[in-house]
Amino acid sequence: MFSLGVWTLLLFPVALLVYICLPLAKNIRLAKASGIPYVVVPFYSYNRVTSIFLNRTLLRLVDALFPEPSITSWRRLVVLHWPWKLRHAPFTCLGTDTFLTVAPGGIIMNTADANVIAEVMSRATDFPKPTHIYQHIEIYGKNVVSSEGAIWRRHRKLTSPAFTEKNNRLVWKETLAPAQIVLASWLGSDGRGRTIRQVASDSMRLSLNVIGHAGLGQKMEWPKATESAEVSGRENLPETHTMSFTYALQYLMHNLLYIMILPSWILSVWDLS
Repeated sequence: MFSLGVWTLLLFPVALLVYICLPLAKNIRLAKASGIPYVVVPFYSYNRVTSIFLNRTLLRLVDALFPEPSITSWRRLVVLHWPWKLRHAPFTCLGTDTFLTVAPGGIIMNTADANVIAEVMSRATDFPKPTHIYQHIEIYGKNVVSSEGAIWRRHRKLTSPAFTEKNNRLVWKETLAPAQIVLASWLGSDGRGRTIRQVASDSMRLSLNVIGHAGLGQKMEWPKATESAEVSGRENLPETHTMSFTYALQYLMHNLLYIMILPSWILSVWDLS
């Protein structure tokens, strides 16, 4: 009778073949059939859980063991933000304005050709949004980002009133006051400045303040210097509420990664506070 270790050794090659090798071979065939230049990468960048894990393990290990990669190396192109760092360099090295990155989980087309971009954007029926890669943001159900077709049109109709010139002026106006408060808190009472350690949390609160008021019509409280964010966020709660609007948004953003990647049954028994 085989032990657990032996079964693991036997099943690992099968799993490797079924979940990695076969899908990769299929995607390489599709890339070749397209006639578009391509680069093979080990994992699909739009699978956020896999991407985050392998970027922090496999990619860091390989980068530590091997010299600086080339511009078109998979080690550079498997990271989603490569266009901001490398700009047009990979296109230049590959001698094309359009190329594919091919992984077991899927194929991504990268293009710097304005005509190709215009063609794709003007033919929504022929190039539908890959809604499956946005499932992790459906925290409260379908939305304008994660939907397509009739559902998208419904959400678009509901959200479009927020994107008007009148609201743009409101966004600008609402940004000024809290930005001054943030700056004053950073400068201190003497105005000489100090070491700032809460840039991320203050920036998040500033953004949420603007989004809450301009987009949702809800004014957010800014905590006084003598209060913690939690105390300020729990003041003057309406009946039956356990969190204020401000604190609820902060709580959501602070735990957003866990909420996006963990199943609901784990979240229901795990206190994220």
